[in-house]
Parts: sequence; structure tokens; C-alpha cells
Amino acid sequence: MLAGPLAVPGSAAHDGSVPAELRVAFQRFLAIKLFGGLHLAWRWHTPEGLAVQILAAAGSVAMCFRRTAQLGVFIWFNLIGLQLVRTWPYTLNHFILEELILLVLLAFPVRFEAESGREPLQELQLLWVTLLSVWFFAGVQKIGHGHYLNGESMALPLLAGDGSLGRGLRMGLSRIHSLLGAAQLVSGGAALDLVARIYCVGLSWLVIIAEVGLPLLALVPRTRRAATLGLGLAQCSVGLLSGEIDFAILGLGLIGLGSARHISARYALLSCAALFFALLPAALRF
Repeated sequence: MLAGPLAVPGSAAHDGSVPAELRVAFQRFLAIKLFGGLHLAWRWHTPEGLAVQILAAAGSVAMCFRRTAQLGVFIWFNLIGLQLVRTWPYTLNHFILEELILLVLLAFPVRFEAESGREPLQELQLLWVTLLSVWFFAGVQKIGHGHYLNGESMALPLLAGDGSLGRGLRMGLSRIHSLLGAAQLVSGGAALDLVARIYCVGLSWLVIIAEVGLPLLALVPRTRRAATLGLGLAQCSVGLLSGEIDFAILGLGLIGLGSARHISARYALLSCAALFFALLPAALRF
């Protein structure tokens, strides 16, 4: 399996095994990240929200310990399933990805008692493929959306977006206009000039090509490392520009399965980032 197309880049030894600590660290990171992401979607002061928050906290704690790990995974599988039903068909991609990951963890429990040993590679391969699948099908879905093919997906935030995506797009276009010596874009409903239209269509198609192409290249041994690096950079860009921090941190956690170096430190850092971005909105309100 190590030499096969689904091998997780760089994680396995020559015997096709991986450090058990890698899966344990990932599950503990996931437990923290899940709570950080879901607690923003349910309010404490409603009976339903309070019940979900209590279950979420119990599930996250349970996932971190050997005797209760599978109970915690089962609790979270149902909570994320509830979120999928609650927000369908406008469910965010990272909730779908989380449900797939939890399904894999239910089918292949993490063996906490073997933290210092080795485990087969197949379970990590399944987790790796879940990330590639979500990226790939998100790109395929965008091909069917006319507003991605004609650049409208970038033009609307460029003209009127107040978030990080709109500001980032306007900054990029301003740099291009400066290089070309063209007039600056005037926001607030102004028509896009030729440079801006090419800019929007090009970026939209770049997103589609990256989401479809990078997962496929990650399955090819010769291009796997470069594609994995591209996915990592893309996850960071998506998180910073679109504000989908949950998806970005989860994606980086899955990409981190491809390396057995500095396991605990890497996932501790990602866990801190997940908590920071989860608590930041509440801190800004005070």
C-alpha cells in the first residue's frame, strides 16, 4: 500500500506502518477543533443551544482518553450530523469533511494504548482521501456554477465586499493597475474595466483548477509532494481571504498526517490556533 496511489505523503515507514502517536495526536487535535468550530453556531442562552454545548464539551473530553474515545467520536458524529441537517443545503464544506472524518474514526478506532507503537497505514489513507475528495468535488461543483465560470464570484466581493476577501481582491487589483499604469478601480457599483474582468475570471478559474487539479496530482507519486505543498498554501489562503478558518485549520491538520516529525508540537500549535479563532469573536464583543 505504501507505493500505491493513495499513500499519505511522507508519513509511513518502509513496512507500511505509521507511528500510533500520529493518529492519537490528530484525534486529540480534532476534539478541540470540533468544539471550537461548533460552539459558535449554537447560543448558550437557548435550551437547545445549551444542550448541544454540553454534549459537545463532553464529546471533546471523551475523545481525548482511551476508555471513552469511541463514545466521544460517536457523540460528535451525531452532533455534526445534526448540523448538516440543520443547515442543509447551505452546509459549509468543513462540516461535511468533519462528518467523513468522524465516520472513518468510528470504523477504525484510534488505539490509544499503542501510542508508542506502529499502526497500519490504511486508516490514514482514508483520512487523507476525505480531504482530497472534499477539495475535488468542491471544484467540480464550481464548474456547474455560472458565477464561477464568468468571474462573478470574484467580481461581486471585489466591487462591494467588506470582508477580507473583498479587501484582498481590491488590493491585488490595485497592484496590477499600478504595474500596468491603468486607472484605479472605483468601488461601489462601478463597471469593471478589461483588466479587472480578466483578473476576476482568471482568479475564478484558478480556484477551479486548483481544487480539481491539486487533489488529482496528490495521488500521483511524482507530483505528490508539490501538490501537498500547494494544498497547504491553498488552505491558508482560503482561510485568510474567505474567513473560513475552521476549514483551513482542519485541512492543515489532515495535511499534517503526512509527516511524523514533531507530531505533538504541530498539533498542539493547530489546537491553539483553533481555540484562538473560536474565542476571538467573543473577545471582540467585550
